[in-house]
Amino acid sequence: MGKKEQVASILQMIGGNADQAEKVVDEVDRFFDNLNAEIEDWKISMEEFKDGTRIFARVQVLIKK
Repeated sequence: MGKKEQVASILQMIGGNADQAEKVVDEVDRFFDNLNAEIEDWKISMEEFKDGTRIFARVQVLIKK
């Protein structure tokens, strides 16, 4: 499963729109491309709390010279 599909599946679990999720991933990719950066590693997790659902994201980025 690619990163677009992973993000889309997480958002679908909490009632989000898969098409919108893919657009968000595209925008994040474009943002890092503009910085001449490459996403080396990333992790997304989701946790339920009594006041709602929290999504945690960690991204490791290489800024190229």
